[in-house]
Amino acid sequence: MKRINYRAGLLFAVAAVPGAIAGAIIVDYIPQRIFNLIFGAILLLVGLYLFVSAGKMLKPEHESQTFPKYNLTAGMVISAFTGLISSILGIGGGIVHVPMMVYLLKFPVHFATATSQFILAIMTFFGTLVHIYNGNLSGQWRIVILLAIGVLGGAQLGAFLSQKLHGRLIIKILSAVLAFVGLRIIYQGF
Repeated sequence: MKRINYRAGLLFAVAAVPGAIAGAIIVDYIPQRIFNLIFGAILLLVGLYLFVSAGKMLKPEHESQTFPKYNLTAGMVISAFTGLISSILGIGGGIVHVPMMVYLLKFPVHFATATSQFILAIMTFFGTLVHIYNGNLSGQWRIVILLAIGVLGGAQLGAFLSQKLHGRLIIKILSAVLAFVGLRIIYQGF
């Protein structure tokens, strides 16, 4: 669909990979319960904020069909943070990456989601290798394979649906997912 900014994606992935590797290494040293409660609350609040303000915050450039100029340094810092958080929590980083790319880097929504997926594919590959090396996926291969099959099908469906959805609706869906994931992480914290 020509929605991936490959230059930004590769540069942001270069920043995200060390974060993903670091997160996979330090995950065993963080008190997960406390981290879950704090991070879950942040995701829930961000999700609620995005849902309430999606219509007000989106500007015409967020619906643009051209790639924006963006702050490379800010994008790399955001990506490093996303890699770290994603690897620690074991979640896809898109729920963090996409809002930051849209609101801080001024990416159009459709380009932010596609470029984020490109970045996350690279980032999670390396984070997963470290998790495998550390034995964090020991005995989980059946689940991993089933999830991978689901992701492949879901990604195609998501790409198809993104052609049909307005940017505001995508942000509203993302905000609902953020809130849901936040609640799930808070629940795991208890």
